[in-house]
Amino acid sequence: MITLENIPPATVQYDEDVSRRIVLDRVVFTVYCPFLFKYIGKSHNKQAFHEWKEKFPKNIVRVFDYSNKNSMGIKFPTERWSSDPIESQEGEVISDLTLSFTAPYVGYAYCNFNRLYMKQKGINPYEDTYKFTNVLPIYLNDEKELLNEMCVTFSDHVQELKFIYSEYLKKIFDLDIEELARDLELQETDYTSLVEVSVKQAEVDVEFLGCDQVQFEYIAETRKSNYMLRCGDWTQTEYYSKNLKSIPIQFKRYQKGAGINRHEFTWSKDASRNWLKFEDPELLYESILLGISESYLKYGFQFEGIRPIKLDGESLLQEFAEWWKLSLDITKTIIYGGATVVKFDRTTKNLREKLQRNNLIVKLESDFGQKRGIYRFSDAVERIRQALNGIYRCPECNSLMDYDYEEFAHVCKRCNHRISYSFERCSHDTEFVKFETIEPIEDDEEVKK
Repeated sequence: MITLENIPPATVQYDEDVSRRIVLDRVVFTVYCPFLFKYIGKSHNKQAFHEWKEKFPKNIVRVFDYSNKNSMGIKFPTERWSSDPIESQEGEVISDLTLSFTAPYVGYAYCNFNRLYMKQKGINPYEDTYKFTNVLPIYLNDEKELLNEMCVTFSDHVQELKFIYSEYLKKIFDLDIEELARDLELQETDYTSLVEVSVKQAEVDVEFLGCDQVQFEYIAETRKSNYMLRCGDWTQTEYYSKNLKSIPIQFKRYQKGAGINRHEFTWSKDASRNWLKFEDPELLYESILLGISESYLKYGFQFEGIRPIKLDGESLLQEFAEWWKLSLDITKTIIYGGATVVKFDRTTKNLREKLQRNNLIVKLESDFGQKRGIYRFSDAVERIRQALNGIYRCPECNSLMDYDYEEFAHVCKRCNHRISYSFERCSHDTEFVKFETIEPIEDDEEVKK
């Protein structure tokens, strides 16, 4: 078991006074009516399919039904950003529902609870995010209150899903489950009892606030002897499990935004069904805490033992932040982050402009003409990172390391030690295996614009 007590106190210091929060992220549900399995068979409703395909051709999608067979379905959004947009992407879908045209018309629902919570509370997304906008502002740091409110939002959404599902059965298939239940003289005849909702897959995040990726490097050092996949981009994402449906608890860690280090668990199969099955918010709250604790244990850590390492040279960070007119959290990422070559999208446009104004980044195309829209940190920033004994110093011989732009790795000229930001390492295969980044630079049309 890896805990802070296992690490000699003389080598590292941990920040005991750190804020964290637990949030529900993206969740996929299965919605169905159990008694329909017995009474309406398993045939494909061709009439409804052709009728709705003609009305809404763009809403017709392929689905895998409950028996894992390829079928056709229809998808409708159930929640969007309001016309008075909380963010610039007006009309973005927060949740949706897909119904299979094959009886018994099982539904598959999706909801981004980060976005749903922000819309309900009238909160703007975090402006200093490094990727996407499904992240709460950093000032929401009351762990217990936030998780309690998230559990209420989750429970309310489950009840709403039952109603929406029963209404769509009427609208698309002319099927009134309450009327059918009464005709069959079933004991329960209300849709709240007739419709079942189970969680198929869920992302649950533990976010440490005011922290950067490098402050949890001991997690990477522990996991790299088993399985680790690391991306050398702005978020510095590290995967500690393969993205396979056969793995019920997946774990990855990345820098979601300035000062927000996210530990993301993806639960599926029994994990999601067991820990997110309670409609009572109080029971759900305790169940989520249990699930997070069990998830950390699976990967060799204790939930309450996870603490960030104090950064070297932290006393100078505030001076640099004031000099560059940036937040302290962004300054941490610039100086201590592993990324050297960075790119930006529409959600990080403001960050790019801030860095350019202070001459902290330069276009990589000035060095390599084919890399349009890609940036590197300036020479001045690199010298500061080296002076603060950051990631450029070799852990083996303490010499300065050079960055290899083609291999996405730091290389020590003295002892040839390498720190790669794009590799896969398994316990049964210790060789480095190159992989394609999640968002290939060459194909990123949004960046080129």
